[in-house]
Amino acid sequence: MTIIRDYCAGMDVAMGYNPLTGEIYDTYVDYGDLVPAGGQTGQTADLLFKRVTSSAELSSVLGIDFEANLNASWFQGSGSVKAKAVSDFSQKSNEYSTFSVLYVKVRDIEKNLKIVDLSPRIIKFLNQNGIDEFYRRAGYEYISGIITGGEFVSTIEIISSDRETKEKIDAELSAQISYSNVASIDAKAEIKSRFANLAKYSNVRIEARCYRTGGAGALVTTPAEALEYAVNFPDSVRKSASILQVLCKPYHDLLSFPTAMQAIDMMTLQKKTRVLQGLWERSQQISKQIADVEYILLNPQQFYQVDEAVLRTGKAQLEHQLEEVNDRAIQFAKNSIKSVNVLDFPPIPLALPMRRVELKSAAMVELKYPTIVMALGGVVGYCVHTSDRI
Repeated sequence: MTIIRDYCAGMDVAMGYNPLTGEIYDTYVDYGDLVPAGGQTGQTADLLFKRVTSSAELSSVLGIDFEANLNASWFQGSGSVKAKAVSDFSQKSNEYSTFSVLYVKVRDIEKNLKIVDLSPRIIKFLNQNGIDEFYRRAGYEYISGIITGGEFVSTIEIISSDRETKEKIDAELSAQISYSNVASIDAKAEIKSRFANLAKYSNVRIEARCYRTGGAGALVTTPAEALEYAVNFPDSVRKSASILQVLCKPYHDLLSFPTAMQAIDMMTLQKKTRVLQGLWERSQQISKQIADVEYILLNPQQFYQVDEAVLRTGKAQLEHQLEEVNDRAIQFAKNSIKSVNVLDFPPIPLALPMRRVELKSAAMVELKYPTIVMALGGVVGYCVHTSDRI
């Protein structure tokens, strides 16, 4: 069974990996050459521009699995660039915002290790210490191959000054754009046309964050440059490719266990994953509550009867609960505690004030000129490399 995971700095073929914590380990397998799958060569390049309404939808568009989000949220530095983009996105809170993502993925043919087996030293260790101790020191999986290429992600936020404008912007960006040949003239023209239509709105501003793995040159600094860079990204990757993803296989595929023992082994890992997923979802809910409270405190004029003292007290309680959830989840993932339950962290009741009714009149404030802001991101994530060798 092969599992494709996003690359984190420090990963290399044959190394051990724990998908729950993002930790990488030393090499405990013997292996042969790294060869292209089927002896083939070549490259694919895909572009997608799509309006997104939630961090879950953004995760789906970027192809991020739960473990990647988990690593980015709880294990500092172990998330991929895409997981970083989702993490930053989930922290945003603005009622009149429309979000889109511009995503380019360039992928070479995968390369796999030709022959892999446990070394005699590790087989001896297993016989003496058991499988649980082996997993603690080596992770649950080993890296059996790599995929080189690159990815460019730009999350774009169009902030309207009122609901009517937001609805128009939503309609403008409702249609998805996708191309398998990124460098085509049609792709470039269609994306530029879509954004040119936004220029007719004087009461909006555009903010964008850019993230990149692979490719050459400085990271772009304006939305216009981001569009140009996205179309030319495949050529940039050909000049400077990076490890984009790794192929992982569970160690139990190499172990001479009966089938029933392998099933029990995987059930244990899956059960642990389900518990962590529940805690992560609770963590995201609390983070969203905190963001909502912060928005009200920053914009009290938009709401009725704002009690600042009550909101600040509730925010402090939410922040304390968030810290507890994250701490217990990390301990559970690292086997420091044997059990934890999401029901230990019930929702904290906090009534939020109602938003004032928006009046459509000449008195409404309008920004006379579109404002374009670019916030930069793009450091390739890294994994924690443990040194508790066998």
